[in-house]
Amino acid sequence: MAHFSAKSTFLLPARLVAALFALLVLAGGCTKDPADPAQDAPDDKKLTAEKSNVGTYELVNLKATGPVAAARYTATFGSLPVELVKTGDSTLTFFVPEVSIGEQYLQFEKSKVRFVVAQTKDTDPAQLVTNLTTTLDAQLVALNPNTPAEVAEVNAIKQQKQDVLTLFNSLTPAQKRQTALFYEANKGVFKAFTNNVAATLDGPTVFRTQGQSNCPRTDFKAFYGCTADNLASAAGDLKNSSKKFLEMLLLGGAAAYLAPASFGLSAAAATLALGTAGYLLITEVRPAALQFKRALWPFLEANWIFGKGLYLYTVSEFNNNANTDLNLKPAFRPVAEGDGQVNAGTARFLGAMSALKGYWAKLTAVFGAVPSYNNSTAATTLAASNITVSGISNPNVQLVSQTGQQVKFKSLSGQPETFSYHLKVTKEGFVEEKDLTGKVLAVAYNYKLQIGDYNPDYTLITPQATYDNGQSVTLPNHMTQMVRLTLDGVPVKVGQYRLDWTPVVFGSLPTSAASVTQPTYQVTVYDATNNRNATITLNATFTNAAFARIVGQTITVDYRQNGTSGVGPITIRFGTNGTYTKTYRDGTSAGSGSYSFIPTNAYMYQPCSTYTIRKLMDGCISLPSESSNVFIPNFMYIYTDGTMSANSFYACMDSYQSWVIQ
Repeated sequence: MAHFSAKSTFLLPARLVAALFALLVLAGGCTKDPADPAQDAPDDKKLTAEKSNVGTYELVNLKATGPVAAARYTATFGSLPVELVKTGDSTLTFFVPEVSIGEQYLQFEKSKVRFVVAQTKDTDPAQLVTNLTTTLDAQLVALNPNTPAEVAEVNAIKQQKQDVLTLFNSLTPAQKRQTALFYEANKGVFKAFTNNVAATLDGPTVFRTQGQSNCPRTDFKAFYGCTADNLASAAGDLKNSSKKFLEMLLLGGAAAYLAPASFGLSAAAATLALGTAGYLLITEVRPAALQFKRALWPFLEANWIFGKGLYLYTVSEFNNNANTDLNLKPAFRPVAEGDGQVNAGTARFLGAMSALKGYWAKLTAVFGAVPSYNNSTAATTLAASNITVSGISNPNVQLVSQTGQQVKFKSLSGQPETFSYHLKVTKEGFVEEKDLTGKVLAVAYNYKLQIGDYNPDYTLITPQATYDNGQSVTLPNHMTQMVRLTLDGVPVKVGQYRLDWTPVVFGSLPTSAASVTQPTYQVTVYDATNNRNATITLNATFTNAAFARIVGQTITVDYRQNGTSGVGPITIRFGTNGTYTKTYRDGTSAGSGSYSFIPTNAYMYQPCSTYTIRKLMDGCISLPSESSNVFIPNFMYIYTDGTMSANSFYACMDSYQSWVIQ
């Protein structure tokens, strides 16, 4: 093995680097032409270095106090020429040549920048690549990809590793040595990213996911704020790595990302080593980048920020001494670009992602699609402990009780009273406060709503259920219920005819088989005894079993006289567009028509010759086209037990005329 003195060890690479820069200057035509204004110094502004302690082969950024015009400039570093490449609006980048260690100056136009140079340690190129690939392979195994996308990305990393090794193996021994030196001099930011991900993103980034995390699980705000801070740190390091890689490509002659093989074909021999080092470094961090994305995507999708729509629809009128829902709209949503005020971690995360985004967009071939913020919400609930009512301005208004969103205000004067109050809502570490105004209405009467069965003699109707404001009720949709009011427990006459009961249609025309929920469904009934309306608010669910039984379904109708079939069963197929078709039993068409759902009494009461029909109904359909057709009834009832019949006495099986509907 040959041995060199310190002096001879320095001189050989210095000659090589001088030759390298001579090639760069000749190839790029970068020598300053005094007559070419584009080659002037950047607005003759002073250059400052981002750091002054540097190593040989290290990329260094210079900041200009004005915009940089040309793509490339020529300067001297020590006694050697260097090329300054524009890598930003006011940024020039170069790499430190092999000069003597110690104090050196970069001179360019009116700028003279002092540096202290250290010698980057020579590393065996073959051993460096062996160590890198061994570590990379182990990291890929440890990733344990569990989705098709992750499997595809791991395979892409493996392929890139092979492509980079092919590029490296195509270099001359001198180029391989320079590649190793570029790698060693610039690996710091890449290693920082890998180490950061391993240290801070080793736990879940979703609150309810089991596992270890250094973030407190006290509440959403604390956990996700801490998680955002961890992700911000990693995002900042990934930005630095991406920036450094793109600078290495740019100094290597590539204006944009190229696959390693394409770079190897297009790059000049003098710049192959620099670009190859960049590919080694970016390939080395790809497992950490995948781990970063594993942590980033669930965080971006998590609904954890308390939504600003909490107070959009708050009520302003309160029945006196009665529970009223504040109608708050509590919901969580994911982090968005304007959420820098949520906490320090979130602000840092948004800033880091904003800085990373531009570099990521240039490296989608390496890292995949640029992450985006989600626009979703997840409704939540509020307990009594989450809501605080205070600061009632009117001494004639008293807060009687508060349970969850239900509050009860009372007018001490017995008259309508306006007031303001302060509402504070806390949830998962978030605090939302607002000053609101309200009005307590006149003294509320103690009405309750009763639903009865049916009898043509209204005095014989029997109550089936009694409801107070806010109670839950489940009823068939678009059906008539017999209702009445009680005042202080005593029934009153109702409706315009001052009867014991009055019919009310509940719900609306059905449009699907799904149930319809209306938490604040209001039923207004006229109290004829006291000459005033009373409104009961219900948490109503309206079922659409009749819709499911009819729409898109097929039934048979068999007309009978004294129990004997007339023309035999007729098949009816109900379409989804409000029409139907009919078929005789021999398969020939019996025509078509239209149908619709109409409200009728939900409690069937029909006296027959030998018995009385009393059944609950889910719905009723009208077939107006059959009004003159003896073989098909023009009204059909759908019962809760799934059976069907004609209307009125035609449902009686002991009648002279009847229909069997199945």
